Amino acid sequence: MLFFSRIEAYSLEDLYYTSEEYPPYNYTEEGLVKGTSIELLKKIWTGLKIQPQKVHILPWARAYRGILKNPNQVLFGMERNKEREPLFKWACPILKSKQHTLIALKSNSIKIKVVDDLKGYSIGTIRHDIVEKQLMEKGTEQANIISKGSMEPILRMIKAGRIDLMVYEKEAIPSMLKHFGYEPEDFEVVFLLPDAPICFAFSKAVDDEIVNEFQRVLTDIKEEQNSLSSK
Repeated sequence: MLFFSRIEAYSLEDLYYTSEEYPPYNYTEEGLVKGTSIELLKKIWTGLKIQPQKVHILPWARAYRGILKNPNQVLFGMERNKEREPLFKWACPILKSKQHTLIALKSNSIKIKVVDDLKGYSIGTIRHDIVEKQLMEKGTEQANIISKGSMEPILRMIKAGRIDLMVYEKEAIPSMLKHFGYEPEDFEVVFLLPDAPICFAFSKAVDDEIVNEFQRVLTDIKEEQNSLSSK
């Protein structure tokens, strides 16, 4: 895998696709990679007239480290913000925005009205996820942030009472909880965080023409979807 992930991307077929377990957008089920982002990607491949490519589902931190050093990697869905903008090349959007929330067990009756209320609570986040940095920038004490490579251990910790809160995208919460075998009714949203566009991020070394062609097809698909939804 390391060999193939370091090949220079001279064509669309040379791209090395990576994502994470983040249902319902991208996840594995019975050995297959599924999700709404995956279905969108399949349509892009069809529009580009290339064969379907392999998508590697990795821990986010590992995939993020990889795209910073590999010359041909694609990582999705990546939140696009001012800090990340110069690090990658972009094709947008997968989603116009992702509304991240802080989630707690209903039985704990946690009430959060302002950021200062987060002090004293432990918060589970995905390592190197942009929300982790946002929470730190908002004044949350770093000691309260507990980083893991995926959602599964975070869910086990919150269920066991070892952490108080966790971060996930609002609309995807029910699907994610069911995917990992938990009851959505046992959890509740206690705080909303700022949203950001969700995109395909490309290694800086990927040729602009490759990214531009990918973006062209993505834009066509999104425009068609918007046209159908408005009818």
